Amino acid sequence: KTNSFLCAPIATDMRLIGVMSITENKSKKPYSEQDLRILEIIAGHIALKIEKSHLLSRIDILKKEAEKNGKFTDLGKIAGGISHELNSPLDGVIRYVNLGLNSIEEGVAREYLLEAKGGLLRIANIIRSLLQLVRQKKSSSYKWIDVNKTIEKSIDLMRYQAMYKGVDIKKDFCMNLPKIPDLGIDSILSNIFKNALDSLEAEGSINIATSLENNFVNISISDTGCGISKEHMEHIFEPFFTTKGTTKGTGLGLSICYDIVKRYNGKIDVVSDHGNGTKFIISLPVKNKKLEN
Repeated sequence: KTNSFLCAPIATDMRLIGVMSITENKSKKPYSEQDLRILEIIAGHIALKIEKSHLLSRIDILKKEAEKNGKFTDLGKIAGGISHELNSPLDGVIRYVNLGLNSIEEGVAREYLLEAKGGLLRIANIIRSLLQLVRQKKSSSYKWIDVNKTIEKSIDLMRYQAMYKGVDIKKDFCMNLPKIPDLGIDSILSNIFKNALDSLEAEGSINIATSLENNFVNISISDTGCGISKEHMEHIFEPFFTTKGTTKGTGLGLSICYDIVKRYNGKIDVVSDHGNGTKFIISLPVKNKKLEN
């Protein structure tokens, strides 16, 4: 018994989740077109929150399955499952968020959409990291690369960020290293370099050295950053483990590093003390029996 009634679907482009109805019983005045527009924005935001919760729940389920099968389970299988489950709905949700942001002015609703977009972009970043791993696993061919030159290219990619933070990059390369197959060394370097930069608030240094010992090419990357606490050390290579918070890290970078080193039949060691920096030592065999077979 009112002239004031609004109804809007809570939906994404993939499915109808529910319906929101609002009745105003006090003034009995009809709602305006602007009121309807605001309700549609709120309903869209609720749909995004529900869809985001669904996507994160799927990630959590896959994470628990990974933990059940062991700390260092095959990330390629996880990647295939996540990309299949999440890519299509995620693309649609992000598209609608962007359309919403382009059509509304500053205000609470816009802030809600920006918050939702931040969470969705984090999910997209997780999928991107995992698909990177899948592409490397599917590749049946590889090229032989100069480790020192590959490191130089990775340094170039982070040089401006390092300069901005006042971080000094120091190199100590062993010359005439034998070439080794490229199974994703650039991914190892970029992930460890990013972690090193993130650990440094301002200034400090990152030291990179290469050496050849017992038919292993060794890459040492150390920083003067915040270090890793003892309780976190045993978990750093586990999929989805991160101490950076949900907006800054996916918890997949070091898992990818571990997986790539494992494919080399090599090893990766970490030395760290909370507050006193971190050192990664990657040892890759010059002769890889797995590839030779």
